[in-house]
Amino acid sequence: MPPGGGLFTGTIEVTIACATAGATIHYTTDGSLPTPASPTYAAPIPVSTTTTVTALAVAGGLGDSSRASETFTLRSDLLPTAVAGPDRYVIDTDGNGYEWVALDGSASTPRTGYAITSYVWREGQALVATSAVQTVPLGAGTHTLTLQVADSSGQTSTDDIVITVGPALTPGDADRDGDVDLDDFVILKRNFGAAPLADDRADFDGDGDADLDDFVILKRNFGS
Repeated sequence: MPPGGGLFTGTIEVTIACATAGATIHYTTDGSLPTPASPTYAAPIPVSTTTTVTALAVAGGLGDSSRASETFTLRSDLLPTAVAGPDRYVIDTDGNGYEWVALDGSASTPRTGYAITSYVWREGQALVATSAVQTVPLGAGTHTLTLQVADSSGQTSTDDIVITVGPALTPGDADRDGDVDLDDFVILKRNFGAAPLADDRADFDGDGDADLDDFVILKRNFGS
């Protein structure tokens, strides 16, 4: 039963197969045992909640197969989900070697039926912040921060965010390496017209999309 039991997020599709040619597969999704009177499998089964799929194969002239079962557990039924936010490049606006940066873990969610009780942000072993949303000073350079959330069930989850603090960039420098070149064009091309925008580095004019205006900016500064 691909994709096999275990944790999942969102919605998955479960397929059932039998090696016996001509066999008819019957299944249940409510934990009960399937019989030849149960629904007949004809297409992948969409699963979006914690579900046990049990299947039985029936073929004329042969005995019924043994029942096969897999449990697919929605991750949020067991663990909270930490969301530290997308990676970011933050401009050191006054060139003093650091910048105040807003951390935001408010999109994190608890285990179903529980509440988040703590947010802890760390860089390596160093404590950085202890709330869902907090503004902290970060020095010039690249910082990998880890958000750990805990909920009232006692379970925890982590998520990383990479924040780079540096000088103002030349418009069109999507990969933030100090020049505007073919690598930046590739990033723009990959995200051109996407909605929602998958990589905000391609949004040179800050209007929330990657479009012809951004291409003009990249072209104007190409080779800089």
